[in-house]
Amino acid sequence: MARVPSGQPFNHRRKLNHEFEEQTFLLRQAQEALRQSEERYRQLLELSLDAIWVHHDGIITFVNRAGVELLGAKKAEDVVGR
Repeated sequence: MARVPSGQPFNHRRKLNHEFEEQTFLLRQAQEALRQSEERYRQLLELSLDAIWVHHDGIITFVNRAGVELLGAKKAEDVVGR
């Protein structure tokens, strides 16, 4: 059986730990960037002066404020699901 030089397992664990921390940091950055992007997209849809609605198989799943007004509803919940 080959012997592991002294300190090698410790250094290997330290390197793996560093790589794990680096990947975790990058993942958190990506998650935050995605959250910010989703928020900008949501604001763009909500604040658009154009009516926007999304449907699936003819059932409305999202409608913005302008869409609510165009459809004569008082709030999005009155339209979503119809």
